[in-house]
Amino acid sequence: MTNHEREPRGHSPTDEAERASTSLLEYHMVGSGLKPEIERNDKSPSEDGFIHVSEGGSPLGRVVVQVKTIHDAKQGSPKHQTDVRTLFYKYIREEPFILIGVDTDANSAYWQHITKEYIRSLDIRLDQESKVVHFPEENEMIGNMARTATEFRKIIKKNRAKYPVKRIGETHRAVKSLIDLGQHDRAVGVIRSEIDDATKNVLRIHEIDFPHFYKLRGLLKFHGLADGRRGKVYRSITDLDHDHPRDVNLDVVKWAEKHGISLLSHLYNQQFRRDI
Repeated sequence: MTNHEREPRGHSPTDEAERASTSLLEYHMVGSGLKPEIERNDKSPSEDGFIHVSEGGSPLGRVVVQVKTIHDAKQGSPKHQTDVRTLFYKYIREEPFILIGVDTDANSAYWQHITKEYIRSLDIRLDQESKVVHFPEENEMIGNMARTATEFRKIIKKNRAKYPVKRIGETHRAVKSLIDLGQHDRAVGVIRSEIDDATKNVLRIHEIDFPHFYKLRGLLKFHGLADGRRGKVYRSITDLDHDHPRDVNLDVVKWAEKHGISLLSHLYNQQFRRDI
């Protein structure tokens, strides 16, 4: 297991300070376009709940949150010594993950968007149990909930960015070039990787969570985003890429090209469904 693949943290007891922190956030979010759904008993591993975000009076989406109590926020850079298992929870959640530090004594709260890129920037060693997370001072929430809501909307929309149609053509051209070069296994790998990316985009857009251990094709079928035939195409291409990369002859790669590009087009169109 690499330093970026640690197990997420388990359950931890809730104390009065964190309940007070949650109450402070809820009080200041009233009328801001942010609606907290935060558990005070802290029974969910690595998350306390969600903040639902609206735009123009209509629901837009939500972010996953973990609320932590901090101290002396006004005495320097606000920060929190965070269990690395909490940070690595991002690796099993595709929804935006926000760490919030609350100093009830100073009536202050700050947020930090925990992304995979941010985690890598911390350069966490294998032997480290915790890491200091610094909260940008411009991410002060108390007294700035409208601005916080605006930033959360941007994060949600970016996380839902649609798989661009131009990538289907780019992928097809790349696959054809690899086939012409006789690199059939690489061609299948490119198709499979693009199908995975397009599937993740579809699931994000429709707010369907997919922990890392879920089979993506199963979620497509379960939610009516792909029928059985397309599910079999996805499975066959995945199996070719994983199990038999050196056994891909010209006929097989041509089949994968035809049906894989067709599946990409289908997934692109599923992004615009309104009945999910």
